[in-house]
Amino acid sequence: MKDVLQGSLEAELSNTIESVNRSIRKVARQKSIFPTNDSALKMVFLALQGRVKKWTMRVRDWNMIIGQLSIHFGERVEAKL
Repeated sequence: MKDVLQGSLEAELSNTIESVNRSIRKVARQKSIFPTNDSALKMVFLALQGRVKKWTMRVRDWNMIIGQLSIHFGERVEAKL
C-alpha cells in the first residue's frame, strides 16, 4: 500500500509541475517577443498568480483522503487536524 501511495503522490506532483509549465508556455506563445527580461518575468509572475487560484480550491474527496491517512498514520494525522 505504501508503494501505491508513493506512486500516486509522485504522479500528482508530476501533473502539477506539467500544469505550471503549460501555463508558462501558453503565456510565452501568446506574446512571442518581450522587450526586456523584466517584461518576460512579469508575464510569468502573472501566469503563476492565475495558477495559485486553482491550487487553493478544495481537494476532491478530501474527507475520504483524511480517513485513509488516519488509518495508515493514526495519531500523527489527527494531531495535525
